[in-house]
Parts: sequence; C-alpha cells; structure tokens
Amino acid sequence: MKTITRLCFGIWSLLIFTGITYAESSGKASAYYDFGVFAYQDGDYQDAEKNLKKAVELDNSNPFYHHFLGKVYLKAGDYVRAAQYLNTAWQKNPDIPELRYDRAMLYFKTEHYAEASELFTEVFRKEPSHVLARYHAAVSLFKEKRSADAIVHFEEIAKTHKSLSDNCYLYAGACYLENWDFQKAIDTFEYLRNHSGSEDMKQAAAKWLDTARKQQQRFKPYTLYLKTSYQHDDNVRLQPSDASEDTKDQVFEAYLFGKYNFNQ
Repeated sequence: MKTITRLCFGIWSLLIFTGITYAESSGKASAYYDFGVFAYQDGDYQDAEKNLKKAVELDNSNPFYHHFLGKVYLKAGDYVRAAQYLNTAWQKNPDIPELRYDRAMLYFKTEHYAEASELFTEVFRKEPSHVLARYHAAVSLFKEKRSADAIVHFEEIAKTHKSLSDNCYLYAGACYLENWDFQKAIDTFEYLRNHSGSEDMKQAAAKWLDTARKQQQRFKPYTLYLKTSYQHDDNVRLQPSDASEDTKDQVFEAYLFGKYNFNQ
C-alpha cells in the first residue's frame, strides 16, 4: 500500500513539475514573441529574428511564432526559410490573420504567379477592403499573360484608391496594349500623362504612349500574332512603393510575326 501511495505521489509531483516547467517555458516564449514583433515593427529584423527563433525553440507548437518568423525571413528576402516557417504555420493553423497574404507574397516574390494570383484573390474576396491583395492579384495575372483578366482590377482600384491609381492606370494601359486594343491603351496613357501628380510617372506614361501610337500606326496593315517579353527600364515604374519594394520595373515590348493583309 505504501509503495502504491509513493508511486502515485511521485507521478503527481512529476505532473505538477512538468506543468510548471511548461508554463514557464510558454511564458518565456510569449515574451520573446512580443520582443520579436516589436523589433519587426521598428525595422530591426536581426533582433526580430533572434527573439522569434527563441520563441519557436521554447514553444515549437505555436503557429503564430512560426508565422511571424516566416514573415521576418520574407521581409529579409530569405525565401527558403520564409517558406519553411510559413508552411509550418499553415499546417498548424491556416486561419491565422495575414498568413494567406504572406504566403501569396512569397509565391509572388519567387515568381510563382499562378499560385500567387489564386491566394491573393482568396484574400480580397474574403476581405474586399484588402486593396493590396487585389492589386497583387492583378499584377500576378498580368505576369501570367492574363492581361484580359487583370484589366478590370487595375481600373477599379485606380478609380477608388488614389495612392495606387497611377500604377494601376499604367498597368491597365499595358494590358490594353498587350491585347492589341491600341486606342484604349493610348487613351489610358494620355489620361495618366495629363493627370498624374508625379513627374516620373508622367514621363513613364509618355514613353508608353509613344510606343502605343507607333504600334498602332505600324501594325495596322497586318494580321498579327503577338509574343511578349519584358525588359528592365529604370524610368518606368510599375510597382507602388508600399506594395512590392523589390519588384523590378518592366517595359512592354511587342514582337510580331504574321502576314500582310492586302485588303486593308
């Protein structure tokens, strides 16, 4: 009887000790998490990484810790480790706020535009006010050569969100150009050139306007087939500063192959 009593007491003591130890570990992890979030918000990503890694070490089961550490690596451009922690968070709890958006941004940064457009679309359908999700969905569609699907998003955002309007009009014009709707492309670039408050954007619109006019005149007599490619141009900005900091600017080029239509 005494042996059984001692055994029960030992188990009970162990459970209490384990519970206390876990509570202490969980409390420390929470503190490190808070420190990491504060550091991230202050732009100190090294300190954020250090604290969040400690939080994950102390409580590996918490999906919020994995999410924010993945967010830090995403910001730092370490996409391999960002994927590791964001995917772990997703497996543990896919309903964490902003996790879907961050995973979409990871796909966007790594040029997996089909996956990015799908996730960004899911975000703004659930949160219609999430304009950056819709913007990046449209850009992803454009990158997929699905400009016909992207146009409506760019035009609606341009009319309702002033901070993104210039970039959306520029993208909308490029979409029309890609779809050989030269007049709408010209109208869009003219509007942007005349109404933008940015001199850089006015110059960008003017360059695209010149391209659209030349293409309209040059390619009228042809039955055309379009192939597109993109090259970097420092003077043409296609991304807002608050949307995607390191996405390169693009300028549209058209290459044609086809036959002359003598009936025109």
